[in-house]
Amino acid sequence: MAFGKGKSFSYWHINSICTFLGEGKALGLPVFHSLTGSDTTSGFIGKGKTIAWESWKSFPNLTAALVDIAVHPFIPIDEGSNNFSLLERFVILMYNKTSILENINEARMDLFCHRNIMMESILPTRAALFQHVLRCVYQVSIWTTSELCIQPPHHGVGAGMRARVHGQQSGQFFLWLAMLV
Repeated sequence: MAFGKGKSFSYWHINSICTFLGEGKALGLPVFHSLTGSDTTSGFIGKGKTIAWESWKSFPNLTAALVDIAVHPFIPIDEGSNNFSLLERFVILMYNKTSILENINEARMDLFCHRNIMMESILPTRAALFQHVLRCVYQVSIWTTSELCIQPPHHGVGAGMRARVHGQQSGQFFLWLAMLV
C-alpha cells in the first residue's frame, strides 16, 4: 500500500501489517473501523481511533466479537447476544477504562452522577448503541462480501431499517416481492 506524498511517500507491506496484528485483529479490523467511525458510520463523541485502539488492546475479548461479525456477513444481532454484550463493554471501556460496569445505561449514570461528566460527553444509550451496531454490521457485511460475484440478498431489514413500498409494512413488502418471482 502506498501512503503519503513527496518526501513522506512510502510503501507499507500489508502482509507485514497483518502478521504484526495477528489473524484475529486483522480479521476484526473492518468491524473496528466501522464501529469507531468510518465514511458511512458515525463515531463516538470525543473518542477517536487511538482511544478505541487502546481500549481494544486492554480488552482482548472484543476480538472474538469483531471476528464473528466479520466472517459471518449479515449476522443477526440482538441486544441479548454475546457479541453485543462484548461491544457494549468495549464502548464502556472507551469512556472509562477503570469501569467494572457491564451495562451501558448504568455506566452513563455513573459518569454523569458520580464523575460530573457533561451530558454531551457521555456514552450513548443502550438503544442508540444497538442501532449503531446494527448499522456497523450491515456496513461491514457489504464490505466483506463486495468481492463476491453473486451478492447475497441484503435489504437492510434487521439492520435497523424498515422496508416500505407504497406505505406497506415489511411483511407485505416481502409478499409483494415473492409475487414478482
